[in-house]
Amino acid sequence: FWVDHEWLSGVLFYQLTRLGGDNALLIFTLIAMSLTILLVVWAQKQRLGQNGVILPWLLLTLVPLFVVWESVVRCKVFTFGFLALLFLVLERWNQGDRKWLWGVPLLFAVWTNLHGGVVAGLGLFGAFATAESLKDFRRSLALWVCFTASCVFTLINPYGTRLWVYLLQAATMDRPEISEW
Repeated sequence: FWVDHEWLSGVLFYQLTRLGGDNALLIFTLIAMSLTILLVVWAQKQRLGQNGVILPWLLLTLVPLFVVWESVVRCKVFTFGFLALLFLVLERWNQGDRKWLWGVPLLFAVWTNLHGGVVAGLGLFGAFATAESLKDFRRSLALWVCFTASCVFTLINPYGTRLWVYLLQAATMDRPEISEW
């Protein structure tokens, strides 16, 4: 059974190419990279406060992004952006702003159809919820409800549970020729 786990990315990239060719894809990549960097900066400001030293964190984020992004548009652009957005939402939750948390399941529904890196997002979210549970289990219950809803929302895809079977097989395959694995 074949699974196109990045089908929605293909639709978006096709439409961009139809509208503006390779230039549209390049502009999209630059915008996505810029938005990701802005989300990371915003999250770091939440964590460190207005007077915090953001530059070291920004450089630690930027260098890998520039190296990994290359000049080719790839579906991983969505995982970078969504990881940064998830990090921001979790940091806002940490600061007491819980309203953002309830949009996370929708984020995972979209992410699931754009890129298999959704696995990394669930890993980050689960690790964060676990760490928060160790500090204050009662406070972390909202995280666990949202995490569970996010897992359920990943089933909103053309393949249902078969997508997860595919992703688990793909994630555990030996791939020495693929550097990001």
